[in-house]
Amino acid sequence: MKPIYVIFLSQIRLKKQSIKKEQMIISTKLTSDIRLEEALKNADIQDPLTVTKLVISGLIKQKDFWYIRENMRGTLQELDMRNASISKNRIAEKAFEGCIGLTTVIIPDSVVELEASIFNFCSHLTSMTIGRGVTSIGKYMFGYCQSLTSVYILSSVTYIAEIGYILWGGVSKMCYL
Repeated sequence: MKPIYVIFLSQIRLKKQSIKKEQMIISTKLTSDIRLEEALKNADIQDPLTVTKLVISGLIKQKDFWYIRENMRGTLQELDMRNASISKNRIAEKAFEGCIGLTTVIIPDSVVELEASIFNFCSHLTSMTIGRGVTSIGKYMFGYCQSLTSVYILSSVTYIAEIGYILWGGVSKMCYL
């Protein structure tokens, strides 16, 4: 087992942790002044492709989603946003489109709207936790997510755009809770 470092930016300290695979787990708190790119640089992460699990708290802006999509798309496997708040309480269209490394995503309860094509072409996505606050889901939400076989929709969702297109090319089972 090789040691890795978990970085807690909110307290600026390093904690050594052993994990079987070589993984880089980053836990960061974003503020209105510090974006994800800057937070990673402040933590001495020179290459965002080394991050396999990202736990974000604080304020996430749409620019942070763009940064993930453009700089971590093939290597980021797990994204946990359960303790974050999202700018405008929505995740914008194509936020994670083509992030083929993503296997697990947790969306916070503060999110109300998931726009179109957010996880389009996330071919390794197997686990998704949709926050309880979500009321609207855009089309092509899980387009071509071949590894995702089931989607569970909470009763809080009152609008789903073109339901057939949400499951386009991947999901075979949709359950309402």
